[in-house]
Amino acid sequence: MKEPIKLRAHHGMCLRYFVGKGYSNDFVKNMLNIKEELKTNPRVLITASPDVICKFCPGNVGGICDSQDKVDFYDKAVLSMCNISDGTVMQYLDFENLVHKNILSQGRRKEICRGCEWDELCND
Repeated sequence: MKEPIKLRAHHGMCLRYFVGKGYSNDFVKNMLNIKEELKTNPRVLITASPDVICKFCPGNVGGICDSQDKVDFYDKAVLSMCNISDGTVMQYLDFENLVHKNILSQGRRKEICRGCEWDELCND
């Protein structure tokens, strides 16, 4: 069986609103590839640590985020609102549905995303 894709909890929201903009061409290309792969509904490991999206982020310095406190808050909030734990493995579409049901459709995204530089892209 294929290993699950490691995915930061708060990236469940970022993926929903991603429009092809990012830190660099490599970051955008990676994000597009991951978003495409997730359409096939693979198993994902939901985490509060660097994931496949972080790989090309300029804030990822040796596997550590230079905005660690901020992303820790984002991840913990998503995990709590979706009632899942760090390390949960599930199908991606199930995770996407939890994020939509418990955060996005409830208008709670801004509670989590305070201070995110990409916030203006994430309005429905």
